[in-house]
Amino acid sequence: LVAVVAHEINTPLGVIKAAIGSMLKSYGSILHDFTRIMRSMKARELVLFLRLIESVNKEFLTSKEERDLKQKFMAWFAANNIILSAASVDYLVEMNLSGGLEKFLPLLKHNRCDLIIKTAHSIFMHEKNADHIKLASDKADKIIFALKSYSRMNQSD
Repeated sequence: LVAVVAHEINTPLGVIKAAIGSMLKSYGSILHDFTRIMRSMKARELVLFLRLIESVNKEFLTSKEERDLKQKFMAWFAANNIILSAASVDYLVEMNLSGGLEKFLPLLKHNRCDLIIKTAHSIFMHEKNADHIKLASDKADKIIFALKSYSRMNQSD
């Protein structure tokens, strides 16, 4: 019984540790990259960058949905004469910007486009890791509550 309880508590703790490790590792580079793009953007572009981050869809995509979205993006990029690195395309797909890229055209044509997309993705990943920490800590809370309830039931017997 103790081993099962330890395993149930260790799982959310592992998620928390991994997410925090990832966040701490990338924090410095996010600040550095954000400072670089801020210096190269006009005020309108910076507002658009913030809207890009707000437009991220956090819903999980299946592999097929990711492939379909990537094909859709690639066709749209070709039609608009936009050349992005493969990593930038993957970042946009992972950010699930299925609401349309048209409004972000000035960013996609910016000379620092790849850095802009990488930075937006890094910020998105920080938010995603924070969500994972919240879910894992909620699970640990439930386990501890159940243990306390079980302990109280045994004490009253």
